[in-house]
Amino acid sequence: MTTATPTLHEALTADVGRRARGSGPSASDASATGEHPASWDLRFRLVNTFPRQSRPLFAALRATLAPYGYTLSPLHPMHDLSHPRMQTELARTDPDDPTHYAPLVFELEPATTIVRVYVRQFGGRSAPDFAEHRFDLSASPDLAAVERILTDYIRVMLDAQAVAAK
Repeated sequence: MTTATPTLHEALTADVGRRARGSGPSASDASATGEHPASWDLRFRLVNTFPRQSRPLFAALRATLAPYGYTLSPLHPMHDLSHPRMQTELARTDPDDPTHYAPLVFELEPATTIVRVYVRQFGGRSAPDFAEHRFDLSASPDLAAVERILTDYIRVMLDAQAVAAK
């Protein structure tokens, strides 16, 4: 236990030193990470524009799911805001139902205009039974393709629930 204390102390001291040197990344740091020049515009599209454009699609899917006791959450940012990611989740409408489903994640790939869509399992891994999809965020969204992605997600979640019940 005493050998861990100096290591923790050293780590904390080093962290204080890093924070004292500067709180934010410099422009050279951003280019070193391979950040796309228009990344702020792309982030804004993913977090603001895309959810607004897809809102009617989500409303139609919610109307389809409602008679069966399911809903689909609106696109919302994940807890970690350092990466441009949005998510939606299938859920039961009964508040007493403890069933939870893995979220469907829309993640902007670094240094590109491509959005990767995958089901996120616990631990951050993508689910092997859901085929990943990609679309270009710089173009107008193909809402028919997004609808196919969402319906595939719903089917995979329901199929996984049926398998788990056996």
